[in-house]
Amino acid sequence: MYKKYNRILVTGLSQDISTQDLSEALEHIGHVISVNLEESVHKAVIEFESSEDAALALKVLRGFEFFGLDLHAEIVGPHPGKKYKKAS
Repeated sequence: MYKKYNRILVTGLSQDISTQDLSEALEHIGHVISVNLEESVHKAVIEFESSEDAALALKVLRGFEFFGLDLHAEIVGPHPGKKYKKAS
């Protein structure tokens, strides 16, 4: 069982996707705090307000087709260089 963190890693993103595209696509799932898009490697770390929102996003995004590509998602822990508050 994973710890209850509020961040997910999404891979398999199109090179044409923007931070705004991701934020708008996920706003119906939960409150998105931040989107860190790494365009060169086609992945993003998305931080939600709660671990429940992150868990729901994980279920929705696994295998979801977005911009013509199948996405992959997983829960990620805190960034080693930043102090994150563990979601409740």
